[in-house]
Formats: sequence, structure tokens, C-alpha cells
Amino acid sequence: MKYIYNKIFYFLVLFLFFSQSERQNANAYNINFGPATYTNGSYTETLSIPCNGTVYLRSGGSITFQVSAFGDILEYITLSASPLPPGATFPTVSGGHAVQSTFSWTQESSFTGTVNFLLMPYEIVCSVIFDWPLPVELSSFNSVVYGNDVTLNWTTASEINNSGFDIERKLRTDEISGWIVSGSLPGNGNSNVQNNYTFTDLNLNSGTYQYRLKQTDFNGSYEYF
Repeated sequence: MKYIYNKIFYFLVLFLFFSQSERQNANAYNINFGPATYTNGSYTETLSIPCNGTVYLRSGGSITFQVSAFGDILEYITLSASPLPPGATFPTVSGGHAVQSTFSWTQESSFTGTVNFLLMPYEIVCSVIFDWPLPVELSSFNSVVYGNDVTLNWTTASEINNSGFDIERKLRTDEISGWIVSGSLPGNGNSNVQNNYTFTDLNLNSGTYQYRLKQTDFNGSYEYF
């Protein structure tokens, strides 16, 4: 009988040891960031995302990375992020012990600010500061119609590595031929002051037209306005 009790006691000690070990691992409440992939045209770069650190990005492009969170093995946890910048998505996820979600962001405007990743119910926060300039920050874009001529006017608040603009147009009702290039204007490279641009599209046939600007960097990356 003593042998049986000793065996039971030994089993209980082992069980408590593994249970305590498992709980200690589970109690390592944390938020982990996977490697981020940044793309801009044909350019691709892998970045590390630091908890409570700063990420510096090239102008334009998009970034994506996975975020994992862990809690107590018996706990129901929730992972979320806020505030989300324009163009960013991060679905809130909930579950037992371990959850994962993907942060995706395509730049829509210049951004310097903080995104907070929150693990509940532990109120653990990993704050990430993003510094992400646009290659060109457009402050206005308008048109003036005179007869069969259209004059486009736009203003940039700042420019980084700006090679220039292609002015593209299409008939609003034409879904076949698509956009055509009406003309081009050189950019101002790097500029922290306001720059004004004007382009006149002459002798158009009657119709309703749409216009867009294709801004291109010296490295070949581009974006549309």
C-alpha cells in the first residue's frame, strides 16, 4: 500500500510540475510581430517591427505583417489595433490562448503617428510609431473648361524624389480603350515648399472626361492621383 501511495504521490508531483510549467509558459502574455514585407513597385524589403519602437518607411508603397498574441491557456483573449491609419486594415480576433491577425496597409497619405496593438483582458499594449512620407503630397487638384479646352491645375505641398507627372484622360463612358496620356510635366525632385502645376488639354471632342495624374519617382515607382 505504501508503494501505491508513493506512486500516486510521485504522479501528482509530476502532474503538478508539468501543469505549473505549462501555466508558466502560458502566462507569458505577449504580442509578437512577424517580419514585415514592404513593397513599392518592383522593390521589396523585409523589415522588423519593434514593440514600442519606430518604423521608418520609404515614400509610397504598402506593408503587411502578422501579429500573434498569447495568453493563459485557459483564458479567452482578444487582439486588436487602433487607431488605424487611412488605408490600413487589422481584423480584431478573439480565441483561446493564442490568436493571430494580419496588418495590411497601402499608403494613402503621409503619416507620422502611433498604432497601438492591444491584448485583452491583460491590457498589454505594443505601440508602434510609423514614419511614412508620401513621395508627393497633393493639396489641390481642379479643372477649368473653356470651349473644347480643359485646363488642369494642381498644387503639391511637398515632394520627395519626384521625377514628374503624366496627365491621363479617358471618356467617362469608354470602358474599352481606357486611359491615354495627354501630356507630361517634370516634377521638382525634393521640395518642402508649395509648387503649382498647370496643363491644358486642347481641342477635345464633345464628351465627359475623367483625368488622373500619374506621379513617378526617379527610381520608377509611381502612384495615381
